[in-house]
Amino acid sequence: MKLTGAKIKLVQQCSGIDGMWGLRAENAHLSIPIAEKLGQMINDAQGDVVTGDCHLANTAINEQTGKQAVHPLQVVARAYGIQPEEK
Repeated sequence: MKLTGAKIKLVQQCSGIDGMWGLRAENAHLSIPIAEKLGQMINDAQGDVVTGDCHLANTAINEQTGKQAVHPLQVVARAYGIQPEEK
């Protein structure tokens, strides 16, 4: 992604999901604080675009920040002028 000219701020923090474990109601008291930390780190980074390569983690990012994370390859595709496919 750096080859596209993007300035990258890497945030390395667990999303608290860990597959179905983090989606179970009985684990929310453990998973949500982890996701909140990730959300705060992303907000602190103040990026224009948020990327993540895990769909479940991207869901946690969206819930904690209100930002829609996209897959890194979508960012690279945009840099090369490739438009997303219509759904």
